[in-house]
Amino acid sequence: MDAPVEGARLTPNTGLVHVGGMSVTVGWLEKKQTDLLTRYGIDIVRITPQPGKIAVGVRRPERSILHLADAWLRRDLEALSPNLNMALLLGEKEDDGQLFYLSLASDFLEQEMAAPHTLVSGTTGSGKGILTKNLILDICAFNAPQNVDVHLIDPKHGADYLWARQLPHLKSGIVADKGEAAVLLRRLVAEMEDRYRLITGAGCENLDDFNKTRGPSDRLPRVVIIFDEVANWMQDDEFKDEVDGLINEIATKSRAAGLHLFMIYQRADNQVMTMQLRTNLGNKLILRLGDEGSSKIALGEKGAEKLLSKGHLIAKLGTDDKTYGQVPFISKHEIIGLAQAIARTWAR
Repeated sequence: MDAPVEGARLTPNTGLVHVGGMSVTVGWLEKKQTDLLTRYGIDIVRITPQPGKIAVGVRRPERSILHLADAWLRRDLEALSPNLNMALLLGEKEDDGQLFYLSLASDFLEQEMAAPHTLVSGTTGSGKGILTKNLILDICAFNAPQNVDVHLIDPKHGADYLWARQLPHLKSGIVADKGEAAVLLRRLVAEMEDRYRLITGAGCENLDDFNKTRGPSDRLPRVVIIFDEVANWMQDDEFKDEVDGLINEIATKSRAAGLHLFMIYQRADNQVMTMQLRTNLGNKLILRLGDEGSSKIALGEKGAEKLLSKGHLIAKLGTDDKTYGQVPFISKHEIIGLAQAIARTWAR
């Protein structure tokens, strides 16, 4: 079947070819994937319908690396940065090579404001850990500690985040105990309710409007809750029963109060994440998953099982529109140095 090539570009992961949609169909390409691989060595990892055309991603023999330092040099920031910047860099888009962001507080550049809460999922080696560390570094580098509180819950006793203990935004340190995690979540629900009383009592609709009416010392910070390896503790029925309602309450009603959840799963299945929570985690940052079923649960459709690992990402940011991208890489040594630099800067 002949199809016109309407454009092509090289991405960090694939050769991306746009073919005309009038003479070839998504269904035909999907049926021919195995044949193209075995006969011609063409490994198609992405087939995305677009207006009048189809984007086809063919695996590169060797992938290129996008470094976080290079991405930060190219990035944009909100006007109030470094005091306040909730447009968090995600990576580079495959379709056009532009950077894209998770903008939690407002519209940013050409992107609409994302949903307040985020699901991150990916298997071992997918790049999930690098993405999570990038987000923490981004929050702490470009937001003053008095403007953003970060709470990090990690069942692995903070082993992957030892460098983060020095960051002044983590005022509660790293929570690595189930009992402490439950106490923290109860406290955050109570804080959310207190915030609503303050905000509505001042005749305001949300945190941003409230803070505009207050002096610097009376403003309320945004609160970011990062819960890593959620499934590890959610397999404990007693813990799950204790915190499920708390997490769902934050996910359901905290947007105007300025609380943001990041729930991080290696595999987001029905036993560790309720349908209600999955719905309320409106942003989906999905890296490679092990099978089509896992992709359908986390992403809402197949496709994540075809990603190439090491930061190859599908993002849905408050809508059902998919953005394919590459997460920037940063080494362990660079993470430690950057965290130290951030801590020194805010200590001045």
